[in-house]
Amino acid sequence: MAERIPGRVGAAQPKNALAAVAIYTHRSAIWNADEMRITTRKVLKPQGTSVYREGADFNAAYYRRFYKTAATRAVSQAETEQRGALIAALLRQSDVPVRRVLDIGCGLGWFKRPLLKTFPQARYTGVEFSHYLCERHGWEQGSVVNYRGRGTYDLVLCCDVVQYLDKVEAIAAINNLARLCSGALYFHVPTKKDWQLTIDPSGTDLNVHVRSGAWYKKQLRRHFVHIGQGVLVRRGREPVQWELEEPWS
Repeated sequence: MAERIPGRVGAAQPKNALAAVAIYTHRSAIWNADEMRITTRKVLKPQGTSVYREGADFNAAYYRRFYKTAATRAVSQAETEQRGALIAALLRQSDVPVRRVLDIGCGLGWFKRPLLKTFPQARYTGVEFSHYLCERHGWEQGSVVNYRGRGTYDLVLCCDVVQYLDKVEAIAAINNLARLCSGALYFHVPTKKDWQLTIDPSGTDLNVHVRSGAWYKKQLRRHFVHIGQGVLVRRGREPVQWELEEPWS
């Protein structure tokens, strides 16, 4: 979970969010070959460890700060629903059938309404690591790393989750997403470039791993083809697209 707060980028903040981490939070960061690990702790955990905290840590205070409070949230409900409508429109335009939807790391479930508006016959399943959200909203409790599901899903969403995982777990998560997905995947995670150019660190959960976009693309390309706006489809199921409408390399 984490990205810029629209309207706040460039407002009295350092241009490079990676450099701004220490200014805003007095937190530390180190790199290995693949990623940067930002931590809230004075003593860094060894490289390769996960920052995926206990489910109880994603509690009411966490969601109040990063979701519900306008001054500190990373993204609003309206913005998330707008993104969901865009995802749905792209899939509709690409003739990708959507009957079963899996939103893994669904948070407050803000993708649900716009997706079901476009695909009213679809069945939506929300999965969350947070015990608090599962109790409050009735989501299934689980992790993207090893959630088994019930069969496969036409559309899988995984938004702002994998940055909490170490390298081994992140690879396992992407492989699990590929196992669960029979059609389209919406995948979003802030990358190193996003941290350098886009993210406002004052409104972002910094206890994450930061990786390059190239690293994520390498893992995802083993299973999927990108058709635009963070939407990918299983290899062999690519829709026909006009040349200038398909993603440019």
